[in-house]
Amino acid sequence: MERSEPYQEIKQLFHQCLFKKALLTIEGCKAQGGFSAPLELLKVSGLFEIHKVDQARGVLKELSATLSPKDPYYAYALGRLSYYDRDYPKARECFESLLDQAESLSDYYLGLIGLANLAVTEKKWLLIAGYLCELKEMYQDRPLDCQISVDLLKAQVAFLKDQDIKEAKRLIYQVVGKAAPKGWVYYLAKAHYQLAGFYQAEKDLSGIRSTLELIKAYLEPGDGIFLRYLVSEKFKECEVLLGNPLTLDEGRLRVRVGEQWLDLGHSPLLFSFLTTLAQRKGFTSKKELAHALWPEEEYQSSRHDPRIFDMAKRLRQMIEVYDQQPVTLLSGRFGYKLACQTIEEPQDVKLSQRL
Repeated sequence: MERSEPYQEIKQLFHQCLFKKALLTIEGCKAQGGFSAPLELLKVSGLFEIHKVDQARGVLKELSATLSPKDPYYAYALGRLSYYDRDYPKARECFESLLDQAESLSDYYLGLIGLANLAVTEKKWLLIAGYLCELKEMYQDRPLDCQISVDLLKAQVAFLKDQDIKEAKRLIYQVVGKAAPKGWVYYLAKAHYQLAGFYQAEKDLSGIRSTLELIKAYLEPGDGIFLRYLVSEKFKECEVLLGNPLTLDEGRLRVRVGEQWLDLGHSPLLFSFLTTLAQRKGFTSKKELAHALWPEEEYQSSRHDPRIFDMAKRLRQMIEVYDQQPVTLLSGRFGYKLACQTIEEPQDVKLSQRL
């Protein structure tokens, strides 16, 4: 794949976990230079990283009318999207196509690392052994970001297959040593995400909390949302909050998500659902929610749970970037929780709005 100067600049923004800025830069490049397949596929990756999955699919659909499905640009982007969407057969087909059609070392590497990550996810250790041998042969000839991706992969194999946490940690510290001088917070965040998983296996709660706090510090508000989802899903029972903050305006029954105010005056119960969760740090059970929302009624799971499920679904459609992979409103066997800081609208602001 050809690498233009704007492409490399945008990749640096990706490494810095500044996906929103990267997407704005891509639009600026498009306005000046017209259509560019590499930039369009960077746009797909950027949209996915901020969790705008449907928009990413839309860009791919438009590209499919221009590019062949076997084109390396298209095959890699669709393979990544399929992988993160858990359509593993489709992902494998795309990465194998990229491997077969590769006309450069860069293309071949992308297909190989895609297949290797897929093999780790599916725990196909015989396959991963072969992929790692090939990756080792080309390791020194690859750019630093590619080397870091291989190191992260090897750390996962050491942890999941070999159960060698010491070696897995060594590889993670190696990644940190390479990424930190560059300011590549994307790889720092991914490294600490894996490290938190190691601490989880060791039942080291202090290690988990401190590592998640580092990840939180790396991520700009509203950016790296897919990574926030991964962290929230894996460590949802931890008290560290990685979701984007919500501002609750009790006077007007509305909530601000990012820069947008959502009016919930038409459904006070939805607002009460949010405020009930906001008052607690951990999970709130369905029974506790039912008592808060319908205090005059005795809780009956067959009666109240469907209503609670429906309310959670409606709220996710409003406050989540991609409601199928929630970042802010989490659910689990203990009920529901808000994985974010909640802020009450100041009284003086409320008063000025009423005058």
